[in-house]
This record gives sequence, structure tokens and C-alpha cells, in this order.
Amino acid sequence: MVSVWFLLCSVTPWVYFTLTVESVVPSAPTQCPPGCTCIHHHHVTCVNFSLSDLPIELPKTTLRLILNSGQMPVIPGDSFLNNSSLISLQLHNSNIQQISPGAFKGLSKLRTLHVVGNNIETLPTASFGNITGLRLLYLQHNLIANIMPGAFSSLRNLMTLDLSYNNLVVLMDQMFRGLRALLWLHLGNNRIAVISSKAFEDNLSLRLLKLDSNRLTAVPTKAMHSFSRLSSLSLSNNIIPRLSSGTFGPGLRYLQSLYLDNTSLAEISSGAFSMFRNLKALSMRNNRCNI
Repeated sequence: MVSVWFLLCSVTPWVYFTLTVESVVPSAPTQCPPGCTCIHHHHVTCVNFSLSDLPIELPKTTLRLILNSGQMPVIPGDSFLNNSSLISLQLHNSNIQQISPGAFKGLSKLRTLHVVGNNIETLPTASFGNITGLRLLYLQHNLIANIMPGAFSSLRNLMTLDLSYNNLVVLMDQMFRGLRALLWLHLGNNRIAVISSKAFEDNLSLRLLKLDSNRLTAVPTKAMHSFSRLSSLSLSNNIIPRLSSGTFGPGLRYLQSLYLDNTSLAEISSGAFSMFRNLKALSMRNNRCNI
């Protein structure tokens, strides 16, 4: 405890008073974990870790954690319970196959999560139930074929979801339920052939949708009926041979960019694009039709 004397000068007589200040000595941060590199105890990178290394004892000031090239078939519950300061977590190329309930418990400040280049096949219900403040979620380059109902339902603040380069075939009703703040959805390079009419029913704020390099044979008009703000749509590298006057419904009236490259497009009916009022970019390269 430190006592500091102050002298006040005013129209009144001189006044002395004492301000007592508690001395605070910051505790030393935990040392950098073995086999990891730390930058100012804020950014920690660990390579070739294993499941037995979890939970990792990190410096209390750690904001970003990268775990690369490890052997972690399952992300256990409470894996990061002691890392509440994290705002960014990257789990790359670590042979992850399963996300256990409560795997991200305690990460209330997390804003960005990468689980990229792993072997995840299924996303169970409430996979991300403990990170409601998440803004960016990257799940590309996995083997995801099944997304259980409610898998994303707690991510009410999520703005970007990347599921590209997976094995999705069917987008079921309300597969993205709860993602009401979602702006960017990347579904390219899957095997999507069927999209339910209610697949995007909860995603009214969506601005960008990428469905390129899938197995669609028509524009999923009914699935897009609820859109009101979509500005960019990519359908390139599918097989969509014909566009009729009803192909693009009212949900796409604010579209500004449309990509239909390499879709085997051969026939475009009169009025196919009459719905658009704000279209600024239309790409239809490498097709069979004459425009």
C-alpha cells in the first residue's frame, strides 16, 4: 500500500489530503508450453501435438492459439476450459474426426474458429454450443457429409461460415437454423445435388452464397425464395443447361453479381434475367450458348 500526498490550491486555504493506492504487482504469465512458440505471450503456435497434450497450459494473456499437424482424433469436452482469453483458435491438419459436446466450453470471448484440413464427417447437434459470440467459422477441407439439426443453432452472431471442400450431398430443411446474422456462406466444392426449399429459411441476412463446383442440375429457385438481401451468387461448375423466365425468383431481386461459368448452359429463355434490377456483374464463360 502506498500513501500519496496532494496539495490543492484554491481560493480557500491550502488543503492537504491523502490518497491511498493499492500496489498491484502483475503476476508473471505462465511460461510458453514445451514444443510451442510464443509471441509476447499473446500468440501461441504448437506443432505436432497429441490428444494427451490437452488441456494446454497457456500464458494467461494468450489471445490466439494455433495447433497444427497434430494427432487428435477427438476434441474432448473441456479441452480449452482454462483458456478463456482466446479470441482466435486454429486447429489445422490434426486428424480430427469428432467434436465432443462441450469441446469449446469456457471460450466465451472466441470470435474466430478454424477447424480446417481434418477428417470430420459429422457435425452433431449443438457442436458449437458454448461459443455464442463466434463471428467466423471455417470448416473447409474436411469430410463433412452430415450436419445434424441444430448443429449451428447457438451461433446467433456468426457472420461467415465456410463449408467448402467437404462431402455434402443434400442440404436439408433448416440445416443452417439459428444463423440469422450470417452474411457469407461458402458451400463450393462439395457434392450438393439437392437443396431443400427451406434449407436457408433462417438466413435472411445472407449477402453472399457460393454453390460453385457441386452437382446441381438447376438453379435452386425455391430454396432462395426467402432471400431479401443476397447480392452475390456463384453457381459456376455445375450442370445447369437451361435458364427459363422463372429461374430467378423474387428472393434474388437485389442480386448484383451472378456467376454461371462452365455450367453447360445452352438455352436462355426470354426474360430469364428480367427479375434483376441491380445486376452489375454477369459471368457465363465457357458455355455452349451464344449471348
